[in-house]
Amino acid sequence: MVVLIFLHLPNELREKVFKDSINSLKRKGILLVEAFQINNSSGGPQSLDLLYSENDVLSLVKDLRTEKIEAKSIELDEGAYHKGNADVIRYVGVKS
Repeated sequence: MVVLIFLHLPNELREKVFKDSINSLKRKGILLVEAFQINNSSGGPQSLDLLYSENDVLSLVKDLRTEKIEAKSIELDEGAYHKGNADVIRYVGVKS
């Protein structure tokens, strides 16, 4: 299993990290992702190119079988800079 949580990377590095993460999975290995959405309202980077849409995530994980992808609002309480409502993308995929 590989878990990528709030991974704020520019596109070129993001693609490499996702590719390497997927390559490191064994057959039936799971990739779990949680990332701030582009329309995020709390915490996370202010630069739009460090945020994700559902399509961004799906384009990065096209070699996996998608078990779940959802965009949702959650309540954060993780310190002064991550408090309040946050809009996130959650993804679970499995390597064939």
